[in-house]
Amino acid sequence: MNKIVIVTTTFYPDLGGGELYMLNLAKELAKTYDVTVLCISLHKGVKDCIIEGVKINYLPKWFFLGKIFPSIIALFCKIKKINPDVIYSSSPGIEDFGLVVMNNLFLRKKLIMTYHAMHDQTKWRLRWMTAMYLICVLPFYDSIIVTTKKYYDILKKRGIKNIHNIPCGVASDRLKLGNFNKENKKELLFVGVLDENHRYKNLKTLLDAMVLLEGYHLTVVGGGALKDKYQQYCLDNNINGVDFLGAITDEELILCYKKANTFILPSNSSLEGFGIVLLEALGNGCKIITGELAGGSFLVRENPQFGFLYDGTEKDLADKIRKLEDSHSLAQENISQYLAQYHWSNITKKILDTLN
Repeated sequence: MNKIVIVTTTFYPDLGGGELYMLNLAKELAKTYDVTVLCISLHKGVKDCIIEGVKINYLPKWFFLGKIFPSIIALFCKIKKINPDVIYSSSPGIEDFGLVVMNNLFLRKKLIMTYHAMHDQTKWRLRWMTAMYLICVLPFYDSIIVTTKKYYDILKKRGIKNIHNIPCGVASDRLKLGNFNKENKKELLFVGVLDENHRYKNLKTLLDAMVLLEGYHLTVVGGGALKDKYQQYCLDNNINGVDFLGAITDEELILCYKKANTFILPSNSSLEGFGIVLLEALGNGCKIITGELAGGSFLVRENPQFGFLYDGTEKDLADKIRKLEDSHSLAQENISQYLAQYHWSNITKKILDTLN
C-alpha cells in the first residue's frame, strides 16, 4: 500500500472535532504513505496546499437535503487520476453514497471510514438518510472505525460487520503536561464550535448553570455564527463571569487549559461522538464534566477520579461543578500513562491493522 486518498466534507482550515481528527490522522499517515485529502472549504479563496506532507485538494460544492458536500463528479475524476490503494472517508457524509457506487462500478479500491456520530435523529430527513446509510453504504466498506463502544454496539445490533472500536487520538502538541496544581478552583473552560451544527454541545445549559454559581469564571473558546447570540443571551439574562474568546491559536488554547480547574463539555446527546477536547483537558490537568449520554462519558465512568457526569440539567451541572472545587488535583504521572494509549502513532497503527 503506497497511496491513500482521504475524503471528507470539510478539512483544514475548517476546524471542529471531526476536522481535527482527520487532520492529525492524515499527518500521521503521511509519515509513511502518499496522502491526498479531497474536501471542500467553507472559507472563500482557499487554495490547494501541502501541510506536513499531506496534499489537500479543495473541490467544488454540491448541496442536498440541506447538506453541503464535495462534488461527486470531481471526486471521481480526482480519485481516478490519483489511483490510490485505499480510500478513507470521514463519515457519515452524503458523498459516501457516491463513493460506494463509484467504487463498486469502476474503482475497486479498499474502503475504510471513521464513523464519527449519527446525524440528528429528531429531523425526519436525517433519519431517512441514516436508514439509507446503514443499508446502502456501511455494508460495502472493508473496515469501519468507531470511536466509542456505544456506537460499536449500535451498529453491531443493526447487523453491520467489519466494525472496530478504536478511540480518537490526541495530538502531542495539545498535551503540554504541567500545572496540575490549579491556583483558582473556580476557573471553568468550554471549547467548541459555536454554530447551528454544534448546538448539541449544549452551551446554553452551562450558561444557565453560571446563574446558580457564585464567584466562578467561565472562558468560552470557539468561533461560529452563534457566538454573538450566546453573548447576547448572557446580557439579556444577567449571566456574569463569562468571557467569549472566539477562535484562538493552539498556543493560546494550551494557556486556557492550564489556567482552568474544570473543563466542561455539556453535551448530553449521542450526537457528541467522542469529544477530543476531554483528552486535551485531562492532559493539561483539568478535571472534566460531560453529559451522561455523550460519547466521551466512558472516560469518567471508567475513571471516576477524572470528574463527573451530569444529567443534562443546569442544577445538576452546577452541583457537580461545586463538588470539583473541593476535589484533589489529578496526578500528572497517572494521566501521562493513561493518555499514552491515545497518541496518534498508536491509534493510526490500530486503524491500518484493521485492513489486514
